[in-house]
Amino acid sequence: MLGVTVPFTCLSCGYIGQSNSWTYLTHDFQMDWEFDSTLDSKLALTGELNLDQNYEFTLGLSFGKTLHNAISTLFQSLNIPFEH
Repeated sequence: MLGVTVPFTCLSCGYIGQSNSWTYLTHDFQMDWEFDSTLDSKLALTGELNLDQNYEFTLGLSFGKTLHNAISTLFQSLNIPFEH
């Protein structure tokens, strides 16, 4: 589970080396594409953050034996100030 303390403005995924974010970002430094899914390959996930209100944010990545466990761990972690 991936979460962040500011909103995403754009999300995408792609095949590594073919349609991944680095391939497109090196072209014009804009996230002006979106793919909904990739199947049966190594993939890359990309997200653009809305930094209009604040340049500081915390990004969290959590794992769990169940989806509920991963979500709970993520939200609990993001609720604690980064300094702590």
